[in-house]
Amino acid sequence: MKLLKAMVVASIGLGLGQMALAGASEYDNVKLPCAILKDGKVLKQQICLASGFEHGNMYGGGYGWSFNVQGYGKIRLDAGTTFKTDANDELMVDKHGEAIEDESWTNLNGKPANIRLRMPKTFVLLNEAQENQYYEGELNIRPYTCWYFSQKTHMAFDEVCYFDDRYL
Repeated sequence: MKLLKAMVVASIGLGLGQMALAGASEYDNVKLPCAILKDGKVLKQQICLASGFEHGNMYGGGYGWSFNVQGYGKIRLDAGTTFKTDANDELMVDKHGEAIEDESWTNLNGKPANIRLRMPKTFVLLNEAQENQYYEGELNIRPYTCWYFSQKTHMAFDEVCYFDDRYL
């Protein structure tokens, strides 16, 4: 899980580096395979119509999706990171020259969430070795990205998975 959080922060950081000072993108009516799970079991699997965004500048960035899933309503996913600044609004860095994180969040419908990866078709969780292979580009399978609540809820679902080839 630590690797997954590091990858989220790193992907935002890479995006920020490529955008120099600022950038943003929005996506509307994107067709994504998605699935709704409860206790690891697939309740619904369909092609979802989604809207998404990504944004960033040298002070932070974020990304997210919004799905309308029949029977479950609107589902929102968002994640982001901000970086610390000093009194002169300059980015603060650690001894390695890396920006110091101020705040980081991952939310599913506004509640704290975590992200994990699942195999297509079977929805079996990837183990740590498979996650490492995936992030190093050595896993020949593109897994579903799944967001799940950090704490137990009484909702009809506890996990939302989507498959996106476009690299949001």
